[in-house]
Amino acid sequence: MTAGVVECFAKRGIDFAGVVLVAGFTTMPNLLTEYSIAGYIPLLSPLKLYPVLQKYLTSYVVDTWQSAPRLANIIRLSKKIRLFIIHAKNDYEIPWTQSEGLFAAAANATTDGGMDVVLFKKMKVRSTIDMGDGAFISTWKVSENKIIRQEILAYGRKLSNPIPSSICSFS
Repeated sequence: MTAGVVECFAKRGIDFAGVVLVAGFTTMPNLLTEYSIAGYIPLLSPLKLYPVLQKYLTSYVVDTWQSAPRLANIIRLSKKIRLFIIHAKNDYEIPWTQSEGLFAAAANATTDGGMDVVLFKKMKVRSTIDMGDGAFISTWKVSENKIIRQEILAYGRKLSNPIPSSICSFS
């Protein structure tokens, strides 16, 4: 949802100083191929051996939530933006590898025509700091006003009630 809202403003020439995505995913069909209910019951990942069947089933997804293409468009349209992509490695609901796809889409949008995978990986390694325990921070700096940062934490924690009901009321 965040990517959709920010893209809407970017199309109107309105830049955000910063955008933070926490535990994002590239697209809903892509997420469903990796998703496990409560981290234990895989939805479509057992069908990886049958990519045609997997693709067929994901073709029925109505709302595809195209976050990666939207992020790429935001990066292309924005004159200034600081995009922060944050994810925990131990997130059992949305695999942290989804953030890899978001970062790649955003970084690729900073070049004309995009980059091949090998070049992208080499450039990412140069801008990555190992934080230990599998955690890392990658920074893709296009200019002083356009920065993409991916922060993968080793451990995250699910909050039992992330937003107190006294703060938000939807009636």
